[in-house]
Amino acid sequence: MNADRNRRGRDGAVNQYVVKTRLGEFRAGFLGGKLAELELPGTWKSRAKPPLLSGQEGAAGRRLVRELRAYLAGRRTRFTVPVDPEGTAWQRRIWAAMRRIPWGEVRTYGELARMAGRPGAARAAGAACGANPILIVTPCHRVVAADGLGGFGRKARRLDLKRMLLGIERE
Repeated sequence: MNADRNRRGRDGAVNQYVVKTRLGEFRAGFLGGKLAELELPGTWKSRAKPPLLSGQEGAAGRRLVRELRAYLAGRRTRFTVPVDPEGTAWQRRIWAAMRRIPWGEVRTYGELARMAGRPGAARAAGAACGANPILIVTPCHRVVAADGLGGFGRKARRLDLKRMLLGIERE
């Protein structure tokens, strides 16, 4: 999500907010009452800081704040906030497959491609992981390379955070 991205829906642009957590400030984007984007602390820039997410997005906004904080504290193993990420049909299949990876487990890019119905498409699965707009909720941190950790955080390259998130899930 770039600083001034405007993805249009029936009701206008993505509504952006800040979610404060023990890790810092995430930026969340909602469209039509569903989570469309979630960016890591320290990776987003904006001309004006979005408002703090409280009740603006109704139940979905309150649910995201509650679930994200509980997850980071090691008290939540899955998210129930409704999501609507923007992406190609392939990306959306990969992201849905990622949401099926259980808490505390990892899959390789090749395994993820098989889960999405395209064995042998490990690189394409990796590219879709890299385009994931809803980090943590769509747990791309649970996807690793066959020979190591792989990437994380779109362009942010936050392998330190990937290790920390996997650590939360091992405790």
